[in-house]
Amino acid sequence: MNEIGYKLLLDTSTKRKITILNLLLESELPILISELAEICEVSQKTLRRDIQALSKLFPDSLILENSSLILNISTDMNPILSYIEEEVKNNILFSIVEDTFYGRSETIDYLSEKFFIAESTLRKYLSVLKEVLEDFDLTLNLSPIEILGDEVNARYFYFHFFEQVAEYNQHSYLKSRHMDLYAILRSLLHNYGLILNVDYHRFVRWMTVSEQRIRQQKLVYLDAKILDKYRHSDTFIMLKAAAKKSLRPDSYNLITDSEIVFAFLISLDTIVYDEKSHFLPNSFLQATEDFEHLVTKFFQHSGLSYPLNVELKAIIKAFLVNEKALQELSPLFQKNDSKFKALMEKKYPKTIETWTTILKDNHDFLYKEDLAISLASLTEAKVNRSSKILFALSGTSAETAYYKYLAHKYVPKTAELAFVFNQPIDNNLIERLDIDVCICNFPLPSSDIGCTFFKFSSVPLDREWEILAKKLTTI
Repeated sequence: MNEIGYKLLLDTSTKRKITILNLLLESELPILISELAEICEVSQKTLRRDIQALSKLFPDSLILENSSLILNISTDMNPILSYIEEEVKNNILFSIVEDTFYGRSETIDYLSEKFFIAESTLRKYLSVLKEVLEDFDLTLNLSPIEILGDEVNARYFYFHFFEQVAEYNQHSYLKSRHMDLYAILRSLLHNYGLILNVDYHRFVRWMTVSEQRIRQQKLVYLDAKILDKYRHSDTFIMLKAAAKKSLRPDSYNLITDSEIVFAFLISLDTIVYDEKSHFLPNSFLQATEDFEHLVTKFFQHSGLSYPLNVELKAIIKAFLVNEKALQELSPLFQKNDSKFKALMEKKYPKTIETWTTILKDNHDFLYKEDLAISLASLTEAKVNRSSKILFALSGTSAETAYYKYLAHKYVPKTAELAFVFNQPIDNNLIERLDIDVCICNFPLPSSDIGCTFFKFSSVPLDREWEILAKKLTTI
């Protein structure tokens, strides 16, 4: 959900209900009522009233049994997600922040009349917003109400504030603007050779926030040191030429050198680190050597084979180079969503500990704990590849065709399948194809095979396929 919007919720009952729903959405097991009450810091009696109210809203979704609560996974979760989003958007503070984004700076007495609340109550509410803004190194002016601070941090705040609000996305990212921005990206690709593998939708959100701020003369001003670093680079010259060609003259006249450098650096926050794709600007290539020692240490600590993970090493070095460049804008770019952090800490504590140890004496980054979590998630995503399963099934032409169909039906979608019908099964084949699991329906000494081995009967029964499917989920 929208983490910033959740922090700004004012009604304690609503906040508890959303907390309960979030916990249920994240849990695969029933949660005790007593545990939920402890987390929400209320009595079990109060919590049961909240559950009763939620059960009326979602009668088919909540299951209460033996003083425990769980979600019915067979029902549609979209109504719950929509409810959470609506409660966040209908909050007074959400409306106030939205007004500041669109340049509507109102006074406290005006907002007091608008929302039919006392000025003292409104000031109390605004103190909650002040606390949230502190996390972004921003302050709140009260006469009129404005969010103040470094423009990079302000844009970072607004980007994440609106990130998961569908109505904002639909309203702000008009189809025509989508196409305009996509045309610019295509121009950069075909005319200027800038082919970074970016998350298009995330990049569009960033550009939309930037356009709105520039329109209000809220401009980014970067240090001369940063400008000098990029102003004479091929990338900067390409971006400036592309902007002049793609933007209307009135818009282009507002674009400063700082804004162009900002647009380039912000693209690094949208990179998708896929193998065999461009995830590092060419001008950054030499900088990867600065992090060679960190990545080498990780491979040594984790026991990973370098020859089998060459691409991973390149990705980690590129990620660190890009993160260091983003830190020139603001260290906030290293921070992670609290729920994502909790998920990674639960799933990969050893990998996070390894990266934390390696980064301990490094002085390139400010938020090392967050960076360790990012590196752990990136590492695990690339190391934990899908299992590769080899089927060597003998039979008539009709039978083998049917066995291939069954293999695709029963094997988990995340696995990679290989079929061999025309050569012997031995360790040379297993190693050459990098096989994790081998399944045969003819005699084969399992001791001769250097991978997990399953033997089917000559004509595999449905029950054998079902058992295989269950075993493969545990491998």
